[in-house]
Amino acid sequence: MNEEYKRFSVLLILSLLVVLLISCVPVAPAPPAAEEPAQAPAEMAEEPAAEEPEEMAEEPAVEEPEEMAEEVAIEMWHFAANKDPVYNEEWIPAYAEVEPNVKITTNLIPKDAYNQTVAAALIGGEAPALIHGLPLGEPLEFWNNAQIVDLGPHMDDEWRSALYPSSIDYLTIDDKVLSMSFATNNVQVFYNKDRFEELGIEAPIETMADMRAAVELLRENGYGGALYWAQANDHAPTLFFNWGQQMYPDEFEAADRGDGRWDIPEFVDLMEEINSYSDIWMDGIASLSLDESVNLFASGEASIYIIGNWAINAIVNSEPEFEIDTFPVPALNDQTEPAALGSMAGTWMVSSQVPEAEQQAAIDFLRWVTLNQQGGLVRAIGLCPAGEAGEEALSDAKYLAQTLCDNQATATPRDIFDRAARDEMAGAIQGMLNGQATAEEVMAAAQEAKERAQ
Repeated sequence: MNEEYKRFSVLLILSLLVVLLISCVPVAPAPPAAEEPAQAPAEMAEEPAAEEPEEMAEEPAVEEPEEMAEEVAIEMWHFAANKDPVYNEEWIPAYAEVEPNVKITTNLIPKDAYNQTVAAALIGGEAPALIHGLPLGEPLEFWNNAQIVDLGPHMDDEWRSALYPSSIDYLTIDDKVLSMSFATNNVQVFYNKDRFEELGIEAPIETMADMRAAVELLRENGYGGALYWAQANDHAPTLFFNWGQQMYPDEFEAADRGDGRWDIPEFVDLMEEINSYSDIWMDGIASLSLDESVNLFASGEASIYIIGNWAINAIVNSEPEFEIDTFPVPALNDQTEPAALGSMAGTWMVSSQVPEAEQQAAIDFLRWVTLNQQGGLVRAIGLCPAGEAGEEALSDAKYLAQTLCDNQATATPRDIFDRAARDEMAGAIQGMLNGQATAEEVMAAAQEAKERAQ
């Protein structure tokens, strides 16, 4: 029995072990099965699908266009080679420090091709943001063709106060500020002071009759007579513009901007009186370039030179061996007075053809230059400031600029709106100076040009 009991005990123990092992078999795979579904949601919860939009929100797609919109490129077209260093070496680098996102480039176009190049660009809708031109006629023409912006609404009190009231008046056309300028020109009489003192000629000369007497005395002593830049279309008629506006202001404005005529008897008589003084000029005056006339005066061949600020550097750099001084253009008769002949020294217009961002960038740049950079043109070229903001630079300008600017307040405008009439008048005056046209023919040419342009 003991043996049977032992066998029975062994079998019982083995049976229990088998039962125990069988009961443990399903338990082993259970944890992995339960862990897999539990772990997957846990991982997803750590990096849910909703988190991707949150990352995109930190660097939204709109940021790149906004950054690009801040970077604006504008072009400046101009024809003034003597001003180009001021633009590229002073204005633009200094503005880049203030507005680094505004990129400004210049395009210097030869003057004889400039007007045609700008006209073609405007017609084609490809004009730059900033267009350089001459005041009065060009801004008015471009405005009438809806090609430029009225700056007036953009000008705050600080901007306006940086300019003289006379500058604002000159730039304002029909209650609109159609362009902006930072300096002025004054045409006056430059003279060889040493010769005047040697011969006892008193300066300033007050009348054209006294000017003729002075030239006669100079010639008697072997010296040359007088010059003015008659070759240029915007200079040949300046004496007529000066005295015409003084003698017949209403008739002059009517001819320039209204229904008045250039060939009225009053203007013909005035032109004849001007021509009666043609004997004071040096030979060949109508064909002399600016450089040639500057050289004639700076070398001492001519004794008197009616010219403006833009010639100062060329004259002084020629190192004349005599002292130079200036005085206003003399009176023609008892109906006129001595006066400087003034104008803005070029002007800048903002194209309406470029995107609004470029228009605003150009306007902001003009405002900044008015407030901060007028002095550059005064120092570098010898121009007169357009406002108090540029006066400090006069102390660094050449002495001739200082004398010209003294008479700025009494300057008479030396240009007109009617550019077609001006150019035809200039050509006819050049013929008159050569003895090939009469005063009547000069004024008839101006009137015909006006009628063709209408």
